[in-house]
Amino acid sequence: MLHESELHGAFIEAFPRYVATTLHAQGVEVDELVADAIIDGVAVLDRLLSQLESTPSAEQTAGPLELFAEALRPVSRALDTAGVQPRPRARGLALHPWDTHGLVPGSSKVLGERAHTAHLTWGVHKAQALGAFAGGLPATKPGVLVLCRPEDADRLAAAVANAGYRWIDRPEAGGVLALVDVAVDSSPMAITEAVATGHRVIAYGEIDDLQRVGLLASGIWRTATRHQVLDDLVGILPTIA
Repeated sequence: MLHESELHGAFIEAFPRYVATTLHAQGVEVDELVADAIIDGVAVLDRLLSQLESTPSAEQTAGPLELFAEALRPVSRALDTAGVQPRPRARGLALHPWDTHGLVPGSSKVLGERAHTAHLTWGVHKAQALGAFAGGLPATKPGVLVLCRPEDADRLAAAVANAGYRWIDRPEAGGVLALVDVAVDSSPMAITEAVATGHRVIAYGEIDDLQRVGLLASGIWRTATRHQVLDDLVGILPTIA
């Protein structure tokens, strides 16, 4: 059973906060017209997520972030009505021609930790469902791309298996996450490759604040300590039911 109720609640919770924060950053006031549009957007998102939940994973044709974008249409229309000038380089313009005000988020990361984690968990289960759908075979466990110190390999392999995942050594279709020890010399290249191939990357080790900022800017999902990865991997990775 997918944790879609958590996804539903997390995305609904994030919607008004995200819109208000985005508009504030653009210098746009949330007046009564926009506030009503946010309420309408929440209702749209609630309906779309309910439809998603009622659809088998392998048959879902749109993801939660796409539904979130669709729910932003009432807000965009309200801004047009209010005479707010379009933003010429709006973030979502290429994929969403209607998004002239740059409302569409490029990642669930900007929706907050709860929504981002729920979205990642949804993606893991989606990958499992698609694996089961193809050829009618049992779903393969989602893969975790691992780069670690040799002395940590056995312990980490057991932790990955205990968390319900499969260890992989290179990017592949079934890979959804990556664990990269920043103490390994080839970690920068591994992070770049994992991010480029769509893996959610957890960089771990002795990471100071400056290094963390750089890693996050490179597109990783999160950082962790070596202790957390080796001793509490189940608490870091999305749970597989």
